[in-house]
Amino acid sequence: MKGKIISIFLAAILCASVAACSNEASTESVPETSVTSTSAESVSTSEESSSESEQGTEQETGTVEKINLDNSEGTLTYTNYELTTDYEGNPAILVYYDYTNKKEETSYAQMTFYPQAFQNGVECDLAILMDDNEAYSNASKEITTGTTINVAFAYSLQDTTNPVTIEVTDQSSENLFNDISQQQEIALQ
Repeated sequence: MKGKIISIFLAAILCASVAACSNEASTESVPETSVTSTSAESVSTSEESSSESEQGTEQETGTVEKINLDNSEGTLTYTNYELTTDYEGNPAILVYYDYTNKKEETSYAQMTFYPQAFQNGVECDLAILMDDNEAYSNASKEITTGTTINVAFAYSLQDTTNPVTIEVTDQSSENLFNDISQQQEIALQ
């Protein structure tokens, strides 16, 4: 049910942005953005920024030492990882974050941020765990404004030796049409 609500919400935002673009006034000003990223690769020239703004997208993706995304709807900060096994006994990784809800209504981490994991250049499937893990259970729990909880996302691994790259994309309504994400590499031990 939540998925349908999110889909309807995203479709409404898309329609609104298309309508806004079709009524575009011919001005030379570039809209301000309030994106903060600690990305080392997010620097662009003013000419590139102007071109990207005219296209309606702004890309800020890069590798960081520690994922820490913050917007008006929430904050997601990497805390640690843990190697484990899925329900079939295959290798898996739990990636932990602290999530803070800044929305006026209840929300959960994946409503504002989209975390993924990659190993050997291939996206890892979501893993299903049999063991009780509070942070893993918290990933789908809604929390009230100003609350912070530790959440974890589980991914199946190809092996337990090659590094894993985690990437989190900002899905907030203010950055929905921008490509804002951070990547972090985890060296498995």
